[in-house]
Amino acid sequence: MYTFSRVGNTETLSSKIQSEIEESILQKKFVPGDKLPTEKEMCEMFGVSRTALREALQMLSIQGLISIRKGSGIYVSEYNLTNVVKPMSQYLQMNLDDALILKVQELRKMFEPQIAWLAAANRDEIDVKKLEDNLSDFMKNDNQNADQQSEFDQNFHLTICEAAKNPIIVLQMAPILRLIPSIRTIVYKKVDAAKSEAIESYEQLLKAIRDQDGGGASEAMIRHLHGTEEYELICLNKISSKT
Repeated sequence: MYTFSRVGNTETLSSKIQSEIEESILQKKFVPGDKLPTEKEMCEMFGVSRTALREALQMLSIQGLISIRKGSGIYVSEYNLTNVVKPMSQYLQMNLDDALILKVQELRKMFEPQIAWLAAANRDEIDVKKLEDNLSDFMKNDNQNADQQSEFDQNFHLTICEAAKNPIIVLQMAPILRLIPSIRTIVYKKVDAAKSEAIESYEQLLKAIRDQDGGGASEAMIRHLHGTEEYELICLNKISSKT
């Protein structure tokens, strides 16, 4: 059985314990579903008080690395997409300003055309149906509901990422695309033509992906992102002119 070593005094006890347990999980000494030693056993292994151990366990729980089940024990959690995407999304949301909006658009132009190409190559019928339903809901949506329009916008792009069938793409792009509602809500409220332009772009994207036309999907995404950037610049100039 894997055991922990006693901690020294170079770091605070709780952070050292946290690092030791985290490292043991990353090195797969413990895998998802495994039960860690009891609090009593770990206190003896580390040579620390229960207070220091519990502080470390609380931080590991917040990270999503462990699950503390009352009356049962401490278990290594299944580490999923949400554990990674949520903190990254929060970081981007908290730092969202004009400069970051433009940087996000720059990154999207680099990656999303290729993602659309992969989606066309790898999509299945479920992906196509999700895109069709999303676009249909977008088209029916009340033009006054900019918040909901931007949610449809976000979901359309996320579905394209999922259709590429590469989980790393979703991992990298989900935090970026979750900024869409914050950005596009402003655009839909200020630029009357934005929705109709988006619908036209999405119809072209959907057709190319449905037809498994990678080149067409990539070109449609390029056109869409250039149009999106143009509207964002219009809105940013309007916002800046008021400050």
